[in-house]
Amino acid sequence: IADQVTTIMMAEPTRNRRRLADVLIQPDLKGHTGADFSDLDSLIIRGYQAATQAIWQIKALLHQKQKEQLGTYRLLGKAKQVVYSGIPEDARQRVARKLVVREGNFVYTPDILQDLTTLDASGYLQTVEGCIQGNPDSLTVVFEGQPFPPIRGVSILGGELLPDSIREHIRQSLIGKRLNIFHLKELLDAAEKWAYQHQWALFHTDTVIYRPRTQHLFLKFNPGILSAIEIVGNKHTRNWVILRDVPLRPGEPFRSDLAVQAIKNVYSSGLFHRVSGEVQRRGHRYVFVLKVKERESTVLRLGARASLERKSDAIVEILEDNLFGLGVKASLSGILGVLRREAHAAFYTTRIFKTYLTHRLNVFYQERQDRFYYDVSQDDWEYYRTIRRGFHFSIGQLIQRLGLISAGIRIESVHITGAGERFPYHEQFQVRSLVLRSILDKRDVLPFPERGVYNRWFWESGDKSFLGASRSFTRFALSMEGYFPLTRQVNIHPFFQAGSGDLTVPFSEYFRLGGQNNFPGLFENELYGRQFIHGGLEFRYWVPIQRIRFYSFLRYDIGGIWLRPDDRIQWEDFQHSISLSMALKTLLGPIKFTLAHWFKNRTLVYFSLGYDF
Repeated sequence: IADQVTTIMMAEPTRNRRRLADVLIQPDLKGHTGADFSDLDSLIIRGYQAATQAIWQIKALLHQKQKEQLGTYRLLGKAKQVVYSGIPEDARQRVARKLVVREGNFVYTPDILQDLTTLDASGYLQTVEGCIQGNPDSLTVVFEGQPFPPIRGVSILGGELLPDSIREHIRQSLIGKRLNIFHLKELLDAAEKWAYQHQWALFHTDTVIYRPRTQHLFLKFNPGILSAIEIVGNKHTRNWVILRDVPLRPGEPFRSDLAVQAIKNVYSSGLFHRVSGEVQRRGHRYVFVLKVKERESTVLRLGARASLERKSDAIVEILEDNLFGLGVKASLSGILGVLRREAHAAFYTTRIFKTYLTHRLNVFYQERQDRFYYDVSQDDWEYYRTIRRGFHFSIGQLIQRLGLISAGIRIESVHITGAGERFPYHEQFQVRSLVLRSILDKRDVLPFPERGVYNRWFWESGDKSFLGASRSFTRFALSMEGYFPLTRQVNIHPFFQAGSGDLTVPFSEYFRLGGQNNFPGLFENELYGRQFIHGGLEFRYWVPIQRIRFYSFLRYDIGGIWLRPDDRIQWEDFQHSISLSMALKTLLGPIKFTLAHWFKNRTLVYFSLGYDF
């Protein structure tokens, strides 16, 4: 990004300076950018070779320049008198210390030329000439100049970007004084510098006109209006998909900070490998050219996971990150396992047209088997099956510091059956609910974050009067966790979650506790209810083994769960466990082994391989 910023802000001044150069040295730097600091010795050698090849040209120009300026170096005589005719006193005093020709000194040809140059550099004179009178023993050296006339009025055009204080300072510094081109240039340079510092990178002085008859000075600034924005390199993505992330607007003055933001925005869309930008001047027009290189948007993903409790699962997923070039992400996925089967068709976009709203649609079929525990103390359980089919749709917006806030609808058909006659929740019903949700995920890496927070909350309400729902219920929950490095190898992970629902919440929507990553020491989803509290603290140690990411964990969990929301919460209801885990990060996903002890005299061993999905 930094290299692109420099290119945008310096392109025009660099082109101007190149046009003014007598000799331009350009080493061959193909394959290297301004931010590439690799192979520096080779770059230095290239620069040395290019400069060596240009030395003869530089020497020839210097010799020619010296010959033009000095002519024949010869003694003219001794100056008896030096006269300054038509040259204002303030102009002479400005350069007095630099003048070489003085009364009583010998005068050489270069001295006359040097003083003419010095007087001209005062900025007060339109023309200046020199002549010599008398004989060599008694010379009269006359410097005759025509000063610029005084300025009676100043008009500033096109300088609306400049604050009133700068424009007024320019006027007050010029009105009533003789025109001095160098002083005028200093004022104009200061104005351009202010604009440059405030991101108006193309702002410059366009025209300076002085009318001698009225003694009026006209200053015209060019604010650098952007004429157009062009996209180059997009073969699949529609132009408007890219342009909606560009805050620059044609017809407005170009701002370098907005150009940088445009590059960041377009790159962060995830659709492109590389994004860069530059301003091109085409005649009197400025065009911002955004160059992109698209990623491969279609991906096939295969995955698998195995664990002692859930047996094995496999996933096949086809991802399309840029459906029809509209920036819409789509996926088709299927999961097949011993205890579950799923099929999903999902569509997601980070922006709906030119708004900052996001949307997600997920159409799915889910079938899974879970254990229902009749007697926790005796591990008395049997499997039950839950089948869900329907869709979820949500619209939201990403808000800084709050995460993604969304509102959506949930439409599902739920069917629960038990494998035996003892299972008490044989149900088939329709869920129609409204859901408000927030997700703030600032974790840096997965599956073992080093730092960041992961906070979620949701509120859901279903009603029989809404689209044929067969159940009315309301529930809400929140979850907060964070990862904080104590040292390079030690990380602390506190977490807390809680939730509650009314008495109408059906069994399929209960909160659940238990599992390797959700209260170790309990079987997966062993405890359930309409109200729960769960918290704990985990310490993680990264074992420094070369080229291997191996971690050890020490974790404490405390929590309780109640069947009724009006049950009295007592200390005796809370469960406690402590666990020790070891994990290895591999190409196939994390391998994790856990030994957990539930304080009600139970010790469990967990093992899992692969990412959870």
